[in-house]
Amino acid sequence: YFWVPIIGPFIGGLLGAGIYKLLIGRFLPTAEPEPPGRVPAPDES
Repeated sequence: YFWVPIIGPFIGGLLGAGIYKLLIGRFLPTAEPEPPGRVPAPDES
């Protein structure tokens, strides 16, 4: 049973990520693209 503390966090991480995506992630708004505009030029100092 020495492998349980080694493998357990990996299984828990995968399960936690999947549950997060199912229960929380789908309700978050998607990122909107930035509107086109002027690109700031660096100062010539």
